Amino acid sequence: AWRLARHGARIYVHPKGAPHLQDPGKLMSSARRIYGDAMEQLWGRLEPIDPDRIVTLEDGQSVRFGEMAIQAIHTPGHAIHHITFRLEDGLFTGDVGGIRIGDGPTIPPFPPPDIDLQAWLDSIKRMRACHPTYIYPTHFGIKNDGVAHFDSLEENIHRIAAWVREKIESGGTEEALVPRFQGFMHELLSGYGLQDEAIQDYEIADPAFMSVYGLARYWKRHASGRPLA
Repeated sequence: AWRLARHGARIYVHPKGAPHLQDPGKLMSSARRIYGDAMEQLWGRLEPIDPDRIVTLEDGQSVRFGEMAIQAIHTPGHAIHHITFRLEDGLFTGDVGGIRIGDGPTIPPFPPPDIDLQAWLDSIKRMRACHPTYIYPTHFGIKNDGVAHFDSLEENIHRIAAWVREKIESGGTEEALVPRFQGFMHELLSGYGLQDEAIQDYEIADPAFMSVYGLARYWKRHASGRPLA
C-alpha cells in the first residue's frame, strides 16, 4: 500500500486502521510476535503512508469510480478494522470470509490479537444479508455458493473455537496445544473427504499456531462469558 501511495494512489481503509498506515510501528511489533524472523521474507518493508493519501470509509459508505460503485461494509471479528467490499453482486470478504481452497470447507483464521467471535458471527449475518452471487475470499478464488460458504464458515467457527476453549479451560498451554490442534484440524478436514495434500495446503494457508494463540487469548479474556449466539 505504501508503494502504491507513493505513486499517487489513494488508500481506502477503516477509520481504526488509518493510524496503523500512518505509523506502522505498532502493527510491525504485533506482526513480529506472530511471524518472527520471517517478517522481511513474507512482507518486505512496511513504511508510513502520507495521511493525505489515506481515505477512511465509514460503514455503508460507497466510493464511485466512473460507472462503478464499491461499498464498504464494516465486518469486525477477524480484526476490529476489517472491511468487506461490495461490488455489484459480489463480496470481497477478506479474512472474515474464511479460507477456502477449491471446493473444500470454509475455515476461519484466528490469529491474535483482536479476534472477537461474537462480532465475527454478527459479521457473517451482515454478509449473508447482501445475498451475494459471488464471493471473493482473499484465500482463494471465486465462489458462487454463498449460503453453503457461510454455513461452513459459521459451523467451523463454533467447532474450532469450542475445541480450543475446552483445552484452555482444562489448563492446557498454547505451546502444548499446537500439535494437538494440528491433529484436531487433520481429523476435521479429513471428515470433509480431504486427502493429506489438501490438508497440508490448509495448514500452510492457516498455520495452527496462529489460531491456537488467537483463540487462547480470546477465551482467557472471556473466561466467564456467555456462549456464542
